[in-house]
Amino acid sequence: MLEELREQHRLHERITLLGEVNQSKVRDVLVKGHVFLNTSLTEAFCMAIVEAVSCGLPVVSTAVGGICEVFPADFVYLAPEPTAEALTRGIMETIERIDKGDVMSGWEMHKRVKEMYSWVDVTRRTEQVYKECLKPKKPLESRLELQWKRAPVAGVLFYICYAISY
Repeated sequence: MLEELREQHRLHERITLLGEVNQSKVRDVLVKGHVFLNTSLTEAFCMAIVEAVSCGLPVVSTAVGGICEVFPADFVYLAPEPTAEALTRGIMETIERIDKGDVMSGWEMHKRVKEMYSWVDVTRRTEQVYKECLKPKKPLESRLELQWKRAPVAGVLFYICYAISY
């Protein structure tokens, strides 16, 4: 898709598609850019976006996986659908924001990422997840009753499924 857009708009002189980059060279490549484009169709936690923002790049990304939950809106423009048109709109809007000076400075982005993803913070949050997983769960009947109250139609379906599987 990216190669097609580069061809269509005759952008060979302005856009270089690098492919895989050796980990030791990632920072050197990122700091040369102006915008980071993530076109993943599936993603849980995109470390590449963390690296890009840490290098001061605003990001345009597909809205997949955990990206919208992990990154603040001022870091990432999320394309509403994973299409060339939506990503192009995102790139254009991001470039306009850069031109207007309506983006955080690269150093400020780096500092925020450093604070958000320090090992101490990651460890603390991971520990919270484990503690939550270890809490005893309510009995199935209580959960079904709660579901029945919240969504009567779905609650009936859950009760039927429970009765069949019991």
